[in-house]
Amino acid sequence: MKKILFAALAAFVLVLSGCDNLVDESDQGSAYINLSEGSSGRYIAGDGETVVDAAMGFVKEDVLYNFDFLEDIKNFSGDYLFTGIPVGDYSFLALLMDDDGEVLSMAVESVTIEAGFNELEIEMGPGISPRINGKDFDFSDPEDSGFSISFSGEVITIGVPEEELKTDFLLEITTNAKDMEIVKFNNSELSGIEAVYTATTDELDYATGEYYFDATEINELRLNLTSFDDSETSIKIKLIAL
Repeated sequence: MKKILFAALAAFVLVLSGCDNLVDESDQGSAYINLSEGSSGRYIAGDGETVVDAAMGFVKEDVLYNFDFLEDIKNFSGDYLFTGIPVGDYSFLALLMDDDGEVLSMAVESVTIEAGFNELEIEMGPGISPRINGKDFDFSDPEDSGFSISFSGEVITIGVPEEELKTDFLLEITTNAKDMEIVKFNNSELSGIEAVYTATTDELDYATGEYYFDATEINELRLNLTSFDDSETSIKIKLIAL
């Protein structure tokens, strides 16, 4: 399972990097990434014994600029250095995975890279794995799976076949969060969603929440995830028709 997931993520990156967009490399920066400060440290405590694989890097819309995969990690410190990044605004995506290939921790964060040295502290939160109408995302072949995915700042945009955006839309989220709620982008209450979710009792275990709603009316969602140390992170998801 772990190797299949990691291979799928690698293929997803190849799909992104295959875009025809040309990058001006005249101005570049390096980025020292720290994932271990503050509440993030709980995911890599004890020299990172819970983190086995990691995927992280910089994405703008559907264009990959810099991405790295770490496999069979023995001692993950949470510090990492990226070089040769064109200056600009990006989504920094980080996925930390455990020995079973489950996403233990995740971040999608808006960052700016300037020329020269950049030091970035990334706030990691609980991991999520989504399913739409009973279908998993196939990162290795988005067209075959019928979905698309792109990133803009802290927003994940998921392209869904128009016929799938229906009144009885089902979004399933598997997570190791202590608690999870769905609200509007502006953090206000979102009505019209039926939720079925019983939280896990341990951050190394996972539970699945089922959310039913009218996707013809509701297409912008914010997942508020509460960790076991009561810190909160958010992941924004926008649904669009393909």
